[in-house]
Amino acid sequence: ALDATTLATQATSLQTAMTSTLANADADTAKAVADAAAALPAKNAAATYVAVGAALMKNVAVGQNVVVSKPGLEVAATAASASSLAGASYGSGASCAPYAELADGFTLPGTSDTDVVSIALTKSAAAPYGTVAPSGSTLTMEVLVNGASFDVSGLTVPIKLTLACDAGTGGCQFISAASPTWTASSEVTTSVVNGRTVCTTPHLTSFGTFGSSPASAVAVSVLVVVLAALVQLV
Repeated sequence: ALDATTLATQATSLQTAMTSTLANADADTAKAVADAAAALPAKNAAATYVAVGAALMKNVAVGQNVVVSKPGLEVAATAASASSLAGASYGSGASCAPYAELADGFTLPGTSDTDVVSIALTKSAAAPYGTVAPSGSTLTMEVLVNGASFDVSGLTVPIKLTLACDAGTGGCQFISAASPTWTASSEVTTSVVNGRTVCTTPHLTSFGTFGSSPASAVAVSVLVVVLAALVQLV
């Protein structure tokens, strides 16, 4: 039998190969890679799915919404003109899925009204980066402008990211650009709306929560306490 180190090395090699395939992949190839990635260990699958999102962004047309969903993983990719971003909301539209809200007055610095902005939201049950696991699922948001990578940072009108129902309700943290570690900052604020965590941020990367369990885990904990109390009454 292969030891854990060998298996981890092989999984990383497969992840690298899949990511390389996605560099110039069309939408059908990206979906096929997503199918294959679902068989990888959770962390490798999550990182590969971020690359799937980037590939789908390159192929999505303005007004089109492409969704790829697997157990514990979901990518929603769309495209819009820069002039239509303000007041818009983006995501798969599925119940409990994450979504991004751009407030009225939102603009993407350095873009003109006719520029095409492609957006990908990737939700994964495992953290794609870092060595510390968040309380629940993570959300990565990426943007392309006219098909080219675009760094979103220093926004004067921040983006509101509503995480998935299973993300937990702890404080928002994000992957630092300087190193693959989870970081908290006063720039990124946390609120809970209708039981779901909202990270309000002036920049984009991967986001997760720390310090609380997902709602499902909390519900299980409450049930255990109630059952224990009933046993004592018998």
